[in-house]
Amino acid sequence: MIESLAGLGYRVHADEMPTRLDLRDDRDHRVDLHPLTFDQAGNGLQQLQDGRYGTYTAEGLSGRGRVGRRPVRCLSRDLQLRFHTGTNAMTTTGTTSSC
Repeated sequence: MIESLAGLGYRVHADEMPTRLDLRDDRDHRVDLHPLTFDQAGNGLQQLQDGRYGTYTAEGLSGRGRVGRRPVRCLSRDLQLRFHTGTNAMTTTGTTSSC
């Protein structure tokens, strides 16, 4: 995926892996990647910088949107609002992923 985006002019702006990778092009278009591993219930597990895992609920990952004319999956409206208002949007655990 990163190679494909590089071919479109995107470069790494901030590497905070394993949590996220922020890519930008010369016109400041942005792609913010958050790698997730999914459990059997459809919840998304994201490894955080301190080794813990954050959990995005399956319900929170049920959003639908569009990029241009292409339908895409995204965070639900409610989860996006929680992130942007500073409300605790994700639960964390101190254990390693079981996926």
